[in-house]
Amino acid sequence: MEERQKAEEGFSYTYSAEENQKFRREVEAIRTRYEEKDSRETKLEQLRKLDRKARSVSMTAALVLGIGGMLIFGTGMSLVLVWNFQVSGILVGILGLALMAAAYPVMKYLEKKCRKKYGPAILELSKELLERV
Repeated sequence: MEERQKAEEGFSYTYSAEENQKFRREVEAIRTRYEEKDSRETKLEQLRKLDRKARSVSMTAALVLGIGGMLIFGTGMSLVLVWNFQVSGILVGILGLALMAAAYPVMKYLEKKCRKKYGPAILELSKELLERV
């Protein structure tokens, strides 16, 4: 009977733990955007970004060459096996093989170049971080 009276008066309260958790996560996400970050954390993030950048350039180039070479090689095989264009299919296949074979040396070359470019900054940041620990 009391619940009915409260409902008639206009007071109603429902609690949901799931809604409370969503609300809390959203508030915390907004709060973290505006908090000042520790300088050590930002330096660690800088170190991670430089390391990612140094490795991703060479890996991306190698993947592009390897996948492109594989597609060209497959085109050459199709020319030979499906359409009976022997000479042109073999030439296209050899071109694809050459691109696939060049992927690893290109990756190593770019990796070495990126290490020279980003190495000093990575070493400096890592030295600063290790001195604090």
